[in-house]
Amino acid sequence: MFIYLLCAIPAVSLLLHQSVPDKTSRAARRGIFYLGLVLSFLYTLASVFLFSSYRLAPEDFYSNWFFCFSMETAIPLALCFVFFAVFGRGSLSFKLDNAVAYILGFYAIFLPFRIISMNKSYDAFLLFWYPSLIVAMVLLIRFACLFIRLLNPSRTSLKVVSIILTVFAVLIALIMPSLIWTMYFLCIKPGLYLALSIVTLVLAVAGNGVVQFFVIKNHE
Repeated sequence: MFIYLLCAIPAVSLLLHQSVPDKTSRAARRGIFYLGLVLSFLYTLASVFLFSSYRLAPEDFYSNWFFCFSMETAIPLALCFVFFAVFGRGSLSFKLDNAVAYILGFYAIFLPFRIISMNKSYDAFLLFWYPSLIVAMVLLIRFACLFIRLLNPSRTSLKVVSIILTVFAVLIALIMPSLIWTMYFLCIKPGLYLALSIVTLVLAVAGNGVVQFFVIKNHE
């Protein structure tokens, strides 16, 4: 029952790892993924002792969205970026290239822990759709981290377009998983949140197809 939940993020991390052309970069990314695992283990261990998994959820859209956004998106991502920025070695370019490996390592433990500990029953959304949305979120962040640096357009108009696309990807990544989870939790128009899930996944896959093309092209 939990196979996809437990394996989705490590599988995506492995695919991204294999897509790196340079063997030295692969080794560095593998180590960064393991550091993300360590941070996630320490964070989840601390949360077991410091926070209760019990929550009396109100029937209010904003309260539930903010809870999901803060606990499962904002705080984890902030922790990952702060720790990686402060303790990670290398240039800014190196950190942008490898930040996603750190985030994937973190969510590989954190996401199954959250879903299993916060729910008494499990359906297809929790076991398949929501983990896929988190994967899409990470892929959109990868797109945002790499897009401007890889394109490096010389014309001002292209720079503006690149910035707009990057900001759009970040907003989709930050907002959509918690928004869709809230709609699911409050049973608001299942067809709509499933359609939004599909759109988010398509954008994530398409965006990463674009940046992967430029990764390979720049390496040649």
